[in-house]
Amino acid sequence: MEEAEYSSGQRGVWRRRAARAVTALLAVYTIAVAVKIAVQTDRFQVNFQPYYYAALAFSQGQNPYDSEVTHELAGGRFVLPYAYPPLSLNLLRPFALAGYETSYRCFLALKCAALVLCLWLWQRKFLGSGVDNVFLFVCLIGFNYAIYWDIHAGNISFLAQTVLWLGLYAYVRGRLGWFIVLTAGASIFKYTPGFFLVLLLLVEGRKKWGWCAAGSAAFVLLHGASYVLYPELMPEFLKNIGEIQGLVPVEAGPVENFAGAPATWPLIKTLLTNLGGKLSLSVPHALPVLTFAALALTVCGITWVTMRRYPSAEPRERNLLLVVFACLVYLMLTPRLMVGEYAVGLLPAYYLIRRMRYVNASLLLVALMVPAPITGRSPGFKFLVETCTNYYPLLTVYAIWALGVYAHWRLRSDPCDGPGFTGRAREHRVDEVDGMDAPAFNDSAGGEFDE
Repeated sequence: MEEAEYSSGQRGVWRRRAARAVTALLAVYTIAVAVKIAVQTDRFQVNFQPYYYAALAFSQGQNPYDSEVTHELAGGRFVLPYAYPPLSLNLLRPFALAGYETSYRCFLALKCAALVLCLWLWQRKFLGSGVDNVFLFVCLIGFNYAIYWDIHAGNISFLAQTVLWLGLYAYVRGRLGWFIVLTAGASIFKYTPGFFLVLLLLVEGRKKWGWCAAGSAAFVLLHGASYVLYPELMPEFLKNIGEIQGLVPVEAGPVENFAGAPATWPLIKTLLTNLGGKLSLSVPHALPVLTFAALALTVCGITWVTMRRYPSAEPRERNLLLVVFACLVYLMLTPRLMVGEYAVGLLPAYYLIRRMRYVNASLLLVALMVPAPITGRSPGFKFLVETCTNYYPLLTVYAIWALGVYAHWRLRSDPCDGPGFTGRAREHRVDEVDGMDAPAFNDSAGGEFDE
């Protein structure tokens, strides 16, 4: 008996050591990638260039939206047009105080700090667990390397997402004032994070309409400030955003079927354009708009009904589920997304799949998150293969959303059986697995899923 206990204890020690070794390898890999990006300033963080030179032009009293101005400040190098509201330039202005390479590395360090904060927030505050190598691996490869794509591209998106996740954590805890402030703040560069203010409609109690009014007012006032303070720059901003982000009339919009922008809107345009070409039919200009609107109404309607019918749980658990589904709907319905913005779906994907019954969650997570290269062009299937590959992150989000909806409805119809979610609110305990805190999901029917 003592020998068996000693053997079991030794296995536990080796498991913990192996887990720590994997964590260390992931950390070393991440640091090595960051160092590589920091050293090669002429190769990475291309998106930081318009931020820096627009801020430099703004600090010098020049037009930051004029490509000729930023081109001259960059020493003749090509710089993408700046396509964010004028008010955002005030946040970038400190980077113009130093040279480009210094600011480049400061911006990278800020993004790395934001990544560490997000990983801590996701694991400790949302999942209630310690270091989880499965989750870290999902963050590494998830949605076609979403986090790496954002960091090496030097996009502002992940910094905005960090502010957004702080706001969503405030929502989970019921701190709605902070949620409104942080969510509105996250939308200062891009309007789309303001979508999450719809979560105020699902707040319980009579005060929710007051919170909705406060959220709408905060969003309108923040972005109205750009019109009031910088009226001469707003037309230039709108011109640049139309050129850069593809916000042009449907009839003028190009078919976007490439891996860098896997969003529902370009996917609909791609499918309808190619279908019209195959059938030698002219696709009405309004058809993509109507198709997108119908899809948006369907997704929002199903999600709304699902969450309203979900069995009552403790407020924190309910709010967390609302945040998870809101993130998925956001990714499905935002008209234009770059790969880096899919980082907002990493926690929801992990959270939903790890709570499914009767599945090997780790294998399913890895299978869904593995990047999808184009491996073949079979005759007659070339378009299908390329479309599925290029839009793989988006299709993965749809699949995870559908699994979550299905699980909730199975739980509603038969809470004691079926491949749904666990029937009780999440409980946490200290597991012996890898010697770290791990969430355990139990239900009244006796089903259990441990990490």
